[in-house]
Amino acid sequence: DDVAPYFKTEPGLPQIHLEGNRLVLTCLAEGSWPLEFKWIYNDSELTTYSSEYKYIIPSLQKLDAGFYRCVVRNRMGALLQRKSEVQVAYMENFMDTDQRKMISQGHAAVLNLMPITSCPRPQVTWFREGHKIIPSNRIVQKEWHLICLPGKPCHYKTPTSLPTCLSAFVSPMDSIWPEGTTCL
Repeated sequence: DDVAPYFKTEPGLPQIHLEGNRLVLTCLAEGSWPLEFKWIYNDSELTTYSSEYKYIIPSLQKLDAGFYRCVVRNRMGALLQRKSEVQVAYMENFMDTDQRKMISQGHAAVLNLMPITSCPRPQVTWFREGHKIIPSNRIVQKEWHLICLPGKPCHYKTPTSLPTCLSAFVSPMDSIWPEGTTCL
C-alpha cells in the first residue's frame, strides 16, 4: 500500500548559529518512495523539488536569519513542515574609546559603554584592576552604564586601577578614565 508522506520530527525552539559557520537543515520524512523535497525561506521558495532532504548554507550570514520549512511530497500528496526559526549570532565591530570624566565629590559617576550591535545582545561585565566589579548599594550596572553612587572618595593614579568594561563577546576592553570619582 502507498503511504502519504509524514514527518519523523518537527522543528522545536529557535536555533542560534554563529555567523560564518555551516548550517545544515534536514527534513526527516517518510512515506512511499519516491519522496521529493523543497525548501522555503520566509515564505519564498529556495529550491525546487528534488530528492535532497537537506538544505546547506556553507557560511551563515546575518541575512540568513529567518524562518525555514520544507515541503515533502510523493504520489499520495504533499506535506508542509512547521516553520523552524534560525537566528544568526554575530557582533559588529565597536570603537574602543576612552572617556574622561570629572565628577564632583558627592555626585554619582555614570560611565557609559557605546552600544554594541549584536545578536544576541551581549552581556556586559565591568572590571577594575582585573577584578569583576560587583554591584552593591553604591554600584549599579544598568544596560550599557556603570553607575557609581556618592560615597568615599577615591583617586586613580595608574592605568591599572581604572574601571574597564568587557562584553561577554568582546575583546579588547573599553577603558574608562574617571578622575576624582566617589566610588569603588
